[in-house]
Amino acid sequence: MYRELSFKEIDKFIKKYLNINDPYIDKIWHISVIEYNGVKEYRINYKYTLRVYK
Repeated sequence: MYRELSFKEIDKFIKKYLNINDPYIDKIWHISVIEYNGVKEYRINYKYTLRVYK
């Protein structure tokens, strides 16, 4: 299932998976997620992929 995260969900994602103090955090403006077979793939700014396995 594909969906785009809202601004509140982006803030929660950053607090959970990334370091808030890094300088690149201010440049994140879009995150989408694809869920399949127990894997979540997060696409950050249409460029970077972060896979989370369960």
